[in-house]
Amino acid sequence: MCIFTKPDGVLSAPQEIQLCSYFSLFIALPTSKMSSIESNRSSNTSSYWSSEQILDATFIQDIVNNQVPKGISTKVKCWRMHFRHHSDKPSVEESVNWIKNDLSHAKATLVAEYKIAVFGVKLPIISKNVEKYKKSIEDEVGRMTKGTRKGAWSVSNIIPSSLLKL
Repeated sequence: MCIFTKPDGVLSAPQEIQLCSYFSLFIALPTSKMSSIESNRSSNTSSYWSSEQILDATFIQDIVNNQVPKGISTKVKCWRMHFRHHSDKPSVEESVNWIKNDLSHAKATLVAEYKIAVFGVKLPIISKNVEKYKKSIEDEVGRMTKGTRKGAWSVSNIIPSSLLKL
């Protein structure tokens, strides 16, 4: 039996028939030089997130959940860590610094990549709305980190949640 109703935020869709969309969130980790500068900031200004906070998936999950409306469920998975180069062709010395994780002199930023999946539990998933959620999340991350850029990739197409392996 099928029940047709307007999405009112009251009825819940079972997991097997929910629709979802996903996107990548890139967050720059502070360098050791930046961390020492930030530790000297005055207490009356807001501080940036620490590396420990950025690498904590539950911390990022809470940030994401605060940026989406009730009735939308999210899953966050730390996907990978990589370096974002500031120059087209890094020097040998910069490459050695990246390998040693000494980013104080290197022209690169260590970036954590998270995969964010958005599920329509009580509200429908629409690409335009998922783009808004992504922008809101990226704005919050941009305010609380230094060196994070907004992602150029758009959100995925809407797919059944049973196809997503996250």
